[in-house]
Amino acid sequence: INTVVMLSALVAAMFYRFCSKKKIFCHVREIPTGRQLSFFKLLFKIIGVRLIYNSVATYKAFNLPGDVVYNGVPDPTREFDEKNIQYDAYNIKLLLIGRINTWKGHQLLIDSLINADEHSKGELPFQLRIVGSAFEGYEFLLDELKTKINDNNLQNNVKFYEFAKNPSEHFSWANYIIVPSSKPEPFGRVAVEAFAMQRPVIAANHGGLSEIVTHGCDGFLFLPNNVDELVETLLSLTNITEPEYQTLSNNARAKYEALFSESKYQYNLINIILGKNK
Repeated sequence: INTVVMLSALVAAMFYRFCSKKKIFCHVREIPTGRQLSFFKLLFKIIGVRLIYNSVATYKAFNLPGDVVYNGVPDPTREFDEKNIQYDAYNIKLLLIGRINTWKGHQLLIDSLINADEHSKGELPFQLRIVGSAFEGYEFLLDELKTKINDNNLQNNVKFYEFAKNPSEHFSWANYIIVPSSKPEPFGRVAVEAFAMQRPVIAANHGGLSEIVTHGCDGFLFLPNNVDELVETLLSLTNITEPEYQTLSNNARAKYEALFSESKYQYNLINIILGKNK
């Protein structure tokens, strides 16, 4: 069973478990809260399924026995030529990919850019692409973001793009991918996709993102929901030299190959199912 939100599958598994000795595995990819969390914990105990978590953060949220297997993402299957990464410390390109809602951190990032602009000497050294439309019923959030951007004269620094099934073009354009989620991500797929594209990540230091990004090695972590610390992180990027940036990028790609490739994911998952991980 893949994911905990398929309640009907979990209920079916409960009845199947009582009449069969076969093992049932559930891949847990969400971090519910409150009563939902209590409900699923009780259900897992009743069913007796074996749990496979997508991060230590998810494992700690449920606090039930199980294995942690990091998700894998496809390799972009392109040659990584360092010369193709255009880096300019006075024109840093930031990318935020994610549907616009109340917890992906769009508002936090815009507030941080406004604050950074006030601290910058001269023109703001950042270009930001926001890729992803608003969820139905949350269109007002997009309007609020655009209004704030216009009111602070950042129209030339921030651009919006619709959701893209293949965002490779945006990854290739960016120097850093930023994941400023205000709530803990169960995993952090966008960060791993960035690593696969040899791009360092700036992320909120909670949830699965804390496990993916190593501060100062393949990206930077900041205190969640803290504008001042995100501003400090952003402004510090202007002090990074091109060789230092290339090191960050190379480390990001190396971590993807070591931990987050599809083959690594399949290998770990199969070993657990076959009982070879003990």
